[in-house]
Parts: sequence; C-alpha cells; structure tokens
Amino acid sequence: MPVRDVVNFGRNVIGHFPSLKMGQMVPFESLLEQDYLYWLDYALEVEWFEAQPLQIEYQHAERTHRYTPDFHLVQAGQHVLVECKPDRFTDQAANQRKFKAADDWCRRRNWEFRLVTDGQLRAGFGLQNIKRLTRYARHPVDPGLQSRIFLELRMAQRPVTIAALVIALAPEKPATIIASLLTLLFRHELVAELREAPLSTQTIVHRPEPGHPGVF
Repeated sequence: MPVRDVVNFGRNVIGHFPSLKMGQMVPFESLLEQDYLYWLDYALEVEWFEAQPLQIEYQHAERTHRYTPDFHLVQAGQHVLVECKPDRFTDQAANQRKFKAADDWCRRRNWEFRLVTDGQLRAGFGLQNIKRLTRYARHPVDPGLQSRIFLELRMAQRPVTIAALVIALAPEKPATIIASLLTLLFRHELVAELREAPLSTQTIVHRPEPGHPGVF
C-alpha cells in the first residue's frame, strides 16, 4: 500500500501500470518509473514489488526531512529499495542526501539501496524489447502449438530463428506463431538475447538452461 499518493508537479507524467505479476494497478509518477515497471513485471528474479513503499526520516541543517523511495522489491530473496532518477539529477546535493539516508537505512536492515537512471535502464534494446513482449503477456497459447514449438527446438541441430519456426510450424499463419512465441518469451518459457538488437524474425530463440535468471 503506497504511503502517499503520486503527485503531478505540472511537468511529470503520472499514471497506473497494469502489473500482471502483482495482479493490480501500480502507480508511477514519471516516465522513467513507468519504464522500470515494465522491467519489474518481466524480470523472472523479481518476486514481488510495490510503489511508494515507506518514508525514511533523516536530519539536515537541524531539520527532519522525509524521503519516500520509488519502489520496494524482493529480488532473489533480497529486499531492495529503488530510486528512479534521470542521470542529470543524480549529483544534486539534495538528492545525494536522500540517497545516503536510504543507503544507511538499508544497511542497518541488511537490505540494498539501488539507484536506477535513465542511462542504465534505457541502454541498448532490452527495454524496447520487453515493452513489445509485454503487449503479448496475456495472449493465450494453444497447448498443442506450444508442445510443437518445444519439440521443434529440441530436435533442431542448429540455432533456430523465429522465421524458421514459422516456416516449420505454420507458414500460412505467421501472425499466430509469432504472437505465441512472443508470449512464451515474456513467460520465460523461451529465451532470446534482448539487449543487442530489436526483436525480429531473425531473432534466435531457445529453451532456457537450468538456472536461467530471466534478466536482460
């Protein structure tokens, strides 16, 4: 439950993200936070998350200040507080004080404080590809088709592209095959390299290896 409502300061974008993982609408108050929610909802190792989770009090210039981090998540069993901040604002003195207060608070509890910037999150094609996969997150996949996809991958003697699967399974219905493959990629039942290039018919897909972390 957020400790405060998201606020529109006249220049930021606010809204609610329909999280499939959490089964509810999650508030955000910037486009950067919205982008991070795409990653949180996709990332296999993120077990749980919430927005505007708690307030941290700290002292500065003989006054008590309150800071609310953007997110609290549990990732591979580790509690993490997250602040999403554009690169150009990270060195501001007021923000540095907030970050230190959050980091100290987390260290006392054996948690982690994490600063996520636009430069980090939007580097490469990972986020762009995750957004595309998210559009297919609720797409139904026929169990028979799924079995045929897995069998085709198991029998293949070389790397298999999306285009090759379309040709092998139903060249007359490419949209159906591609939609199902993208859904399985979102679910981590298939994996592909998401960082280096946009998803295309030439993207190589395969079954996950044991211990696959599900990160991009």
